[in-house]
Amino acid sequence: MAKTLEIMHPNACGIDIGSKNFFVDPGEDTIKVFSTFITDCHAIRDYLKSMDITTVAMESIGVYWVILYAVLEEAGIDVFLVNGRDVKNVPGRKSDVKDCQWLRQLHSYGLLRKSFIPGSEIRKIRSYLRLRQDHIRAAATQVHLMQKSLTQMNIRLTEVINDITGVSGLAIIKAILAGERNPEVLTSLCVSRILKTKKEEVLKSLEGFYAQEHLFSLTHAFKTWEYYNSLIKECDAEVEQQLLLMTKDKDTTGTPGKRKPIRYHKPEIKDLHEPLLKLSGGKDPIGIAGITDYSFYRL
Repeated sequence: MAKTLEIMHPNACGIDIGSKNFFVDPGEDTIKVFSTFITDCHAIRDYLKSMDITTVAMESIGVYWVILYAVLEEAGIDVFLVNGRDVKNVPGRKSDVKDCQWLRQLHSYGLLRKSFIPGSEIRKIRSYLRLRQDHIRAAATQVHLMQKSLTQMNIRLTEVINDITGVSGLAIIKAILAGERNPEVLTSLCVSRILKTKKEEVLKSLEGFYAQEHLFSLTHAFKTWEYYNSLIKECDAEVEQQLLLMTKDKDTTGTPGKRKPIRYHKPEIKDLHEPLLKLSGGKDPIGIAGITDYSFYRL
């Protein structure tokens, strides 16, 4: 004889997340509709509290769930943020049942898996890091535009040196934008290593055809690249402050090993390894191949 499903969460609620409305089913055969304004999020919290709801299930739709999740979490309600694919994979007909009712029904029987959501302090750092990555990608676009402008003037610097945003490349670009056109003077701005190994190549690459429109686009790309790098530094400052707050009462445990150099997009955070070691309880993953403080900090 087949066993019936047992109710695992008797005080469960299902919420369907939308861009304009939240559809809430607390199990009373009536679905209440709330707008997505912050006052309505507070109204949902108060409504669920009045209904003695202890746990809520909702799908992770875009970023529309973030504020409601925070409000309910702060109120002490256990929120199950579930992946929409998991809900669709559960056998059953959904055609005549609204999403919030289906979520509540599945959740009440314990059929939904909670997504991992880090604590609020970690979520703050994650927001800063994601914004930082957006700025890095935007800055990379400006590097491509600088390369395009140089190539359009037949300045083949990108074919000779590895990175035009390195010490030598930036020095040459700044000099060009300041009005310098002499290839020998521009070449002399390179670091000694490049002058020893490829001076003649650099000299030839800088014999370009300077056109005003391409110099104009190079100027804009360079200024925009500098701007995005200033935003990256601002993100680093916010992350550093958050790490200090999170570790102010924690002691350093363990002895940090030799730090691996960070080649690209190094955060401007003093002694980055120290707060990371405090947060990990002294566990240092730097011994793992390919792991640096930067990759550890982004985990």
